[in-house]
Amino acid sequence: MPNSVYKLSIGSITDNSGNLMTNSQTINFTTGPAPMLQLDRSASELQNTGSSINVGSLITDIKTDGSYNGFVINAENNYYTGGLTNVSQDTVKICDYESGTEVSKDAYTVDESWDDEDIIIKPKANGLEKNKIYYAVINGVTDIAGNPILNTDSDVQNQYKFYFKTEIGENTFKDNKSRAQLSKKGDVQESKSIIQNDAPMRKINKEESKIITTSSAINMENLIPDIDTDGSYSGFIVEAEKGVKEFRNVSKSSVKVYEGDNNKALDESSYTVDLSQDKKKIVIKPSANKLNKDKTYYVVIKGITDENGNLISNTDEGNKNQYKFYFKTK
Repeated sequence: MPNSVYKLSIGSITDNSGNLMTNSQTINFTTGPAPMLQLDRSASELQNTGSSINVGSLITDIKTDGSYNGFVINAENNYYTGGLTNVSQDTVKICDYESGTEVSKDAYTVDESWDDEDIIIKPKANGLEKNKIYYAVINGVTDIAGNPILNTDSDVQNQYKFYFKTEIGENTFKDNKSRAQLSKKGDVQESKSIIQNDAPMRKINKEESKIITTSSAINMENLIPDIDTDGSYSGFIVEAEKGVKEFRNVSKSSVKVYEGDNNKALDESSYTVDLSQDKKKIVIKPSANKLNKDKTYYVVIKGITDENGNLISNTDEGNKNQYKFYFKTK
């Protein structure tokens, strides 16, 4: 075990003729520390990082055409491991953030540097989808002495994880809005094939939702941090981008909250869904002490219509008539 004191006892040793070679001896020794892995941002040529998700920061704009040289993982503080061992696609995996499933081993490569001190994870050309969140998880890698890594990921010991998002595709934004206009609004709608009709387009009203800080874009809306879990938060306000007379079919069947790490729908007692008095705004409020602290959740709205029966025209990662946004509790 790393960072442990051991005692080695050696009894009297004789040769084949019975001659005493050495007397009994006792030696105490301490094993060295196990390595703590980190993402080497400089070697990985990373510039864009965003909101903190669990143990790592969301890394954005990773190219999917095979031109990215790869993520470089090594031990913290220049700790000399003597070479990392058990490095393979069985101990270093890439997973889909939404589903938690492993991507095909044909989608990426796992290699080591010449001195075995660095792990290099490189997406293959067109192996990953654009505009999507993935995470890399390392579990089972050791140093040359067999010590497992010291990292702990969400109570899973000897595991390291980091999250990244691939680059946005060319035809992601609406035709009638430039990237510059969207950036100025601070409300990037990463929509695909938006239905151009009179159906309402959803957005979250940040002012009325009392949201001040938002971080890197995740899917259709920015990750919203620091949401209180004690019931004091007044709720998320979701409205149409253009005026509607009223929303219909608003219920917990059409508005659901999910856990971000396992995509499990929350119990309906964990939140309330209401309409404003004029029926033009949807209010989603976490119930007191029902959500875990320091955890990522997401809200999915699907099945709601305007007064004419038009479904919402948002598209969420290919799912038409669906709106989603993410938030993280304090």
